[in-house]
Amino acid sequence: MQKPNWIESLSFEEIDARQLEGFFLQKIIQTAQTLAADKGLKIIQNFEPVPLYGVMEKEGWEHFTQKISDDEFHVFFRRVQQEEEKPEKPHTEAPAVHGTHKVPVVIQSATPVVYPILLRLLDSPEIKRHFDVREVKVWQETEKHLGWIVSGKADISFSAIIASANLLGKENDVKLATVTVWDNFYIVTRGYKAQKLSDLHDKEINMPLFRKAPPAQVTHYLLRQFGLNPDELNFVYGEPFGRPEEIARKLINGEIDTALIREPEVSYALHAHPDMHVSFSYSDLWKQLRPESHGLPNAGLVFKGAFTRQHPELTKLFLRATDEAVNWVKANPQEAAFRSFREMEHSLYEVQLFLQRVAFENIPAYRVQNELRDYLGILEEKAARKILEKADELFLEEDFFETTATKA
Repeated sequence: MQKPNWIESLSFEEIDARQLEGFFLQKIIQTAQTLAADKGLKIIQNFEPVPLYGVMEKEGWEHFTQKISDDEFHVFFRRVQQEEEKPEKPHTEAPAVHGTHKVPVVIQSATPVVYPILLRLLDSPEIKRHFDVREVKVWQETEKHLGWIVSGKADISFSAIIASANLLGKENDVKLATVTVWDNFYIVTRGYKAQKLSDLHDKEINMPLFRKAPPAQVTHYLLRQFGLNPDELNFVYGEPFGRPEEIARKLINGEIDTALIREPEVSYALHAHPDMHVSFSYSDLWKQLRPESHGLPNAGLVFKGAFTRQHPELTKLFLRATDEAVNWVKANPQEAAFRSFREMEHSLYEVQLFLQRVAFENIPAYRVQNELRDYLGILEEKAARKILEKADELFLEEDFFETTATKA
């Protein structure tokens, strides 16, 4: 494709994403938000950052990508439409829980795993009475939800624990309230069942996301803890990112035989073929290392920090409603499957199987902060140190749970 004329007419702020630690999307989105209208943004990366395109498009940017070599890509962005300035809705005084005014909120989830919980929440009389839910978004492209957190669009998010922790800093104002999804990584194999981790030595292990993403970091950590060298195994990543639903599809079609995937895709794969096996549950491996642990913390409920300060009573109400929704889904898996299988775009039986397997447990983050610190410590050393230094800022304060079922 020919280079467009606008590249020559704009000056560009340059970010070499190869030098960034952790989630590079955060730095890019924040920089884009501060640029003058007549400036563009140039990103250098060692792979084509396709997921970034959709995130930036939603922020009003178009792009042109120039491939310099197989491991160097230059991506140029320019703003094509100025998002209408919406002053934050007056989060002034929080209305009393028995008031008549509804507070507008945007709710999102990084993955489909919490669909049944979300649908039950939205059906809650208390939520309907006190919240004006303007938008609910469940992302297939997990990383896109970060854009909504960084830009402040989402008031309440179901987000991966490590993704939330990576957002810590003065530029972001987030509070991790509860851990809701546990134990959600599995090595699934087709045509054989690995008995021990060393059985994976001669296999291509298809991985979600990219080499420095949380699933890969957790995998490398567990392998090292059980005496294996991750560098001696063959991990395969998608181009440019591995998508869980795409990896599951390849397993089901017989194109691959070994993969790390999550729920609900694990249940879909198990349902699709009788020779599909869960060879390793990361939860089982984690609990071998930490027998006293609740499990492997995967995803939780994240609030915009400003929302919790401006609406403390409504924050407590939402926490209670979430706890009730989680407990209802666990107690009524068949009805929860019936209510959510159409939205999840899979058969009723597949969603029933998913709800039998998934580990929902709504636990306040402050109660499991030592486990969360252990988990966050799996990150690359520099990134982990920065996060752990600020970890106290991440957890929603205990006072918010004084009247919730979760405190008991």
